[in-house]
Amino acid sequence: MLMHRTSPTDEDTRTCFWPRVRQFAVPPAMIETATARRESGDWGGACAAARFDVELGVRAVARTYGPELAGQLRSDLRHLAPDLLRWHLPRTAPDVVVALTDGQTAWPSQRPSCRTVVGLFGRPSYVDEDDPDYRPELPPEWARVVQLER
Repeated sequence: MLMHRTSPTDEDTRTCFWPRVRQFAVPPAMIETATARRESGDWGGACAAARFDVELGVRAVARTYGPELAGQLRSDLRHLAPDLLRWHLPRTAPDVVVALTDGQTAWPSQRPSCRTVVGLFGRPSYVDEDDPDYRPELPPEWARVVQLER
């Protein structure tokens, strides 16, 4: 990486390297669109503008954990700045992906390019696992599954 000075008069390359990286990682148009959507109260649109995939069911949170927590979550999401979060994300591919789920969200159709660890919570109370027609979708064989307690 260009992190050295060749002479005292040279510009410190650390101060000019990251703005260029961020210019391409978070272009001004992305920031403007995400900000406009966030300010209008559309946190999902702000995430889409910043190219974040969000799998979150606020209604399911309300059913499982109560309306008070769901209200707090909605309030927090209205202030989420995904473009700012994207600015601070690492620029390298991850070594591992960790997903926390109750298993009700569809699994990826393809194996990720890195190790995947799934923290699997118990099913929500509204799911009747004793129903003979209930067929949970099991985690893919490539996922390392860790059972978590509520």
